[in-house]
Amino acid sequence: MRFLLAPLTLALAFAQPQKPAVQDPPAPPVGGFESAQLRGDRVRESLLGAWQLTRGEIPALGVAGGGVAGYAIFIEGYMSMEVHAQGKTVPDSQDSFFQTGTHRWKYEDTGVLETFSLIGTHNVTDDEEYEFEQPGARRAYKVQVDGDRLVLERADRSARLNFMRLGKLRYPDDKDGPGVDFFGRPIPPAEGEGKKRK
Repeated sequence: MRFLLAPLTLALAFAQPQKPAVQDPPAPPVGGFESAQLRGDRVRESLLGAWQLTRGEIPALGVAGGGVAGYAIFIEGYMSMEVHAQGKTVPDSQDSFFQTGTHRWKYEDTGVLETFSLIGTHNVTDDEEYEFEQPGARRAYKVQVDGDRLVLERADRSARLNFMRLGKLRYPDDKDGPGVDFFGRPIPPAEGEGKKRK
């Protein structure tokens, strides 16, 4: 019996080692936390499009609530925003302010939107006369996107702007395209008009 074990032991010594079986990586946990990078990608994607300003709070101008009008448009890497506000900086006096500009933008995974001004103008000055903005001016905002709602809050807390996403609007007097109102809501066909073309 010892003679049979010796050749078997010798044969096993020269045998090639076997590679361990490859295991699949563990599946991500269901309902786990979203990574900062995934959240950043999601927010960057959801910012794209056209937004209508619905509420603004700008304490230095005496603006609080609905005394604002404006729009923001985000495309990859660029954004334009225009804001008009009725403020009360002096008792019993209503002042009109505006700010408009086109900017580069980036959203950091830390949750901060940074803008870099390309061109802009405003009348938020001591004499309320318009003034051109220096290119390169930087601003930082905290961002909250919840479906069709967007909140931009200046990092220095000097302004908080609430937006609503604009739906796909039909060009005025255009017979084609979806029938939606200014706020992006579907317009039901007028009585007797039948079905609208899609």
